[in-house]
Amino acid sequence: MITENKHITNCYNSISLFFDAFDLQHAYRYIQQSLLAAGSHGVWAGKYPADLIHFFHRFEVLLDALIEIAGCKCKRQNAVIKPEDKKQLPDIKNSRLFCSPYHEYESWHYLPRHLSAGEFFNPYKALKRLTPHIEDTGELLNSILHYALCGESLADEGMDTLQLNLMLQKLLEAAHLLYVRMAITGNDTTTDDGEME
Repeated sequence: MITENKHITNCYNSISLFFDAFDLQHAYRYIQQSLLAAGSHGVWAGKYPADLIHFFHRFEVLLDALIEIAGCKCKRQNAVIKPEDKKQLPDIKNSRLFCSPYHEYESWHYLPRHLSAGEFFNPYKALKRLTPHIEDTGELLNSILHYALCGESLADEGMDTLQLNLMLQKLLEAAHLLYVRMAITGNDTTTDDGEME
């Protein structure tokens, strides 16, 4: 078994800190509204720009943690669900797979809508697939933030806000599944391909 090092444990702690500060629904809204503003010539319509700046600062820490986790060779076993057969679909009636116990009464809002069935069962697949497309999280998020608050458009720079939105929503949902499914202090690990050693 590969042992998780302290740096990776801190990355998992960053996931926990992010979702302790931002509910999944609020994080969705920050991403969508900022990209809508950044993709048009409008300005973010939220109440306080400082709120958006704070969100993007915390979101950058989360994305950096996800990149580190995706690149390491150990994964936490309790975050991965082993389906009985390859064609099995996620059990959306079992809210414990995607929703914290204190949100069960509104679990529909926490159901991942951007992940494939394979990524739902194993969120590390989404991280491994998407994180190589983010070279510099600070630069990317600063660009979105700048265009969301200045009245200019990311489209003028040739950036596809729809693709950016899908990628960031998928990463957010994968991170939330990790948050829900694991005890942050646990160190159960697997190899990089998800097979137990």
